[in-house]
Amino acid sequence: MSRRKFTFTSLLVMLVIGTFSLPVIHAQPTLKETVSGIINSIYGTGDISVIDTQFAPTFVRHPAESDINALKISALSLRAAMPDLKAVNELILVEGNFAAARVRLTGTFTGEFVSPNALPIAPNGKLIEFAVHLLYRFDDTGKIAEEWDGFDNLNFLGQLGVLPSLGVTPVAPVQYPAVVDVGMSPQTVYPRVF
Repeated sequence: MSRRKFTFTSLLVMLVIGTFSLPVIHAQPTLKETVSGIINSIYGTGDISVIDTQFAPTFVRHPAESDINALKISALSLRAAMPDLKAVNELILVEGNFAAARVRLTGTFTGEFVSPNALPIAPNGKLIEFAVHLLYRFDDTGKIAEEWDGFDNLNFLGQLGVLPSLGVTPVAPVQYPAVVDVGMSPQTVYPRVF
């Protein structure tokens, strides 16, 4: 009898607890956590679906004045060129409806890099590392309405092998041809004017 009473009491308690349980409250992520998640999704894992859910339909990317589709193409082309691309959020600062981030991207350049309005760049198999600075403006609905981005294009293109690398001293100094001499090349000597 006591076993039956225990079982019946246990079932009754579980039923009451299940019926009258308190609602689970899910904390909203902070703007900093949201930005971190967006950056990790787009650049860290290559999941661009977050763009459709977290960016406003009228999104504008500065300075190119491009839209959501250009952002998707940019992220996918970077991922295709460096399938092992990793993103590390070094710093994220939030002020009002703005969030600024410094992101370090690293990956091995094993796939062709295709960028809109440029010729494809063949892979060189080297580790590429560069920092990107992003500034996001969130609209009243909590979606990203604008992005300003900036990174060291010369260093990036040097690592891709398109330009001489800035991290290595060239074997011979660069000599400027006289055709494009604008008065700044080292071989031009101008008389001193007093």
